[in-house]
Amino acid sequence: ARYCAQRGRGNAVPLARWPLWGASPLRCQVLRSEMAEILGFVRVENDAYQTCRIVKTIKTFRAGETILREKPIVECEADDDAKRLQAFMKLTAVQQSEFLKVFTELEMADRGASTDEANLDNFSTVLTKAKAEDQSVGVLSNRQAAGILLRWRLARGVNKFRMFKVASKMLHHCAAPVACDYSTQSGMVSVLARYEIKPRSRIGTWMLEDVDAWWKGANVRQEQLIAEGLLKQPCRCERCLGEDTCRALQCPECKKGEFRRHGKVKRWKCTACSFEGSDDAVSCFVQVETQLLAEISDLGALPKTELQRWVDTVEARLGLQHWLAGALWKEIYDRFSGRKNERNFHCVSGAMNFFEWLQSRRLPPPPEELHRELVAMGFAVLEFLQARMLGIRDLRVVFLRALAVIRPMFDSIDVSLSERLMPYIARAVNLRRHCNFCKTLLPEDLEVEAEAEAE
Repeated sequence: ARYCAQRGRGNAVPLARWPLWGASPLRCQVLRSEMAEILGFVRVENDAYQTCRIVKTIKTFRAGETILREKPIVECEADDDAKRLQAFMKLTAVQQSEFLKVFTELEMADRGASTDEANLDNFSTVLTKAKAEDQSVGVLSNRQAAGILLRWRLARGVNKFRMFKVASKMLHHCAAPVACDYSTQSGMVSVLARYEIKPRSRIGTWMLEDVDAWWKGANVRQEQLIAEGLLKQPCRCERCLGEDTCRALQCPECKKGEFRRHGKVKRWKCTACSFEGSDDAVSCFVQVETQLLAEISDLGALPKTELQRWVDTVEARLGLQHWLAGALWKEIYDRFSGRKNERNFHCVSGAMNFFEWLQSRRLPPPPEELHRELVAMGFAVLEFLQARMLGIRDLRVVFLRALAVIRPMFDSIDVSLSERLMPYIARAVNLRRHCNFCKTLLPEDLEVEAEAEAE
């Protein structure tokens, strides 16, 4: 591990099974003492493209499995920069050295958080406040305070109150393969897999403030990542290097397939025909997208009666596969829900179209905040349709369709949601088993097939 660190190839986290691999008793004792602080099957490596250190797995993980468990180097009692400086001063000299080594000066410069380029006057107010509350902070200069707080800002995407030696090195990941859960009882953070992760995969969490960017195009995410200072270079996660299913245009050649951009090769390809081209070759189509985005940049400013007309405009210019159509459908749901969250057919229609669009994009599980929003939308739609199935309008088929769309989406988000869906699933089974006119119990599909074979 020391050799790899000196050669710039990363530093391996001690593995829980190393003592079983024929290590000497002395080595076993050392690793056990280290494992009290860090437990995991990960490796910290240098990424030449992101120009910083990243965290990668070294084995396969299934959904829900723990990838890494780690104790914090320092813990802050509040989300306040003055408190962060005070927490740093309470550390021992060794702990302060470990804190500063989490992010080197070169890494900070490559990620746009260089102490040399920072305006030190911006940190003087925080330093003055910290000195008034704790005299020990008085030994810090503005430059030292800037270096401490800039490191905290780089790590806030993982945890705002704690700094970890390994977990804090995780970058933003557009697919959000892991989730961080801190336990106050054990005093350790657990990095959990949200879906199956292969060996040598870079892990990270969703760090953008705008969770809706999860279902938008990769170009939108890149702009926000640079604007928020999370990355200085373009994101190179598996999702950004792959096929951008959210930024899909209608193929100008066959009119049937989806014209998608592949991040790794930087080319556009149709899913149905052989039509393809580089960014420069398809600049005219990108220009149409840019003009349309400029026209409706602020969806909240559009009259809600005009939202459906804009959906038709997007369909004519880009196609309904583009994320802008999904944004309009979600806006229809939000605007027609009412102040007291009273649902109507307009908002249910918008939610259904949005869910069907999401399902067609084949996206990974969403971030936690968006996950809660989608779950609330799904149950609101099911409750509205279930209460009105046998009213003036026969909505049984619509209810069955809604359940068919929402159920697999919920299963991909969180398997535990199946229990909350059971009443709706039971209602759907009864709908399929009874005749609407005579209320007779219909035969099972297997019974019908058996009778047909007998005849």
